[in-house]
Amino acid sequence: MVHLKPQDSDLAIPLKEGDFFGETELVSGRCRNVTVIAGQNCILVETPRHAIRKLTNYVESVGLALNEAAIKRAIQWYLAPEVTENELALLVAACQCKSYAQGDALFQKGDSGDSIHFIRGGSVTVSHDSDGQELAYRFITSGDYLGEWAVLTDSKRIATARTTSATETVEIQGTAFKTLLKTHPGLRRHAHLNCGMAFANDNII
Repeated sequence: MVHLKPQDSDLAIPLKEGDFFGETELVSGRCRNVTVIAGQNCILVETPRHAIRKLTNYVESVGLALNEAAIKRAIQWYLAPEVTENELALLVAACQCKSYAQGDALFQKGDSGDSIHFIRGGSVTVSHDSDGQELAYRFITSGDYLGEWAVLTDSKRIATARTTSATETVEIQGTAFKTLLKTHPGLRRHAHLNCGMAFANDNII
């Protein structure tokens, strides 16, 4: 059983035999941000990070399985815990894992706002242009997402998002995200609240 917020027993997702967990932190190198509770007669196999890294380098299917899991959990664990399996399958088809080197732009000011990014590992700064220079005003790390403002408003990007280290994201297509918003009002409220807080701090992207 995975508790997304230990203080809220309703935000929990059961794992069944054959499931795995921990790959998000494995990629990002950050501390665990969910709580996992073993069920009755539970037997787990723990695999060291370096072993998984080595395996993904040699076996393509392992990397693909980790990417698919990352996409599912980016949605189910961090965006919409109540999403159904059928909805999840449709969303996964509209997502992809992206890798960026340090200094790469996820998107730039003026780009079409047609997707949002969940930061799977690494970090990103959001910047405004000032006299031809990028002035960073927001720092985003793994476990958070960005780019929802342009998707919600069908507008162009008003800032530039650039990596500060090697970064991996799950890119969710805007049309799929808006479909999810229609069926899950709680997510819509959260997205608008996130945008509202960013707007109040001049941090919209």
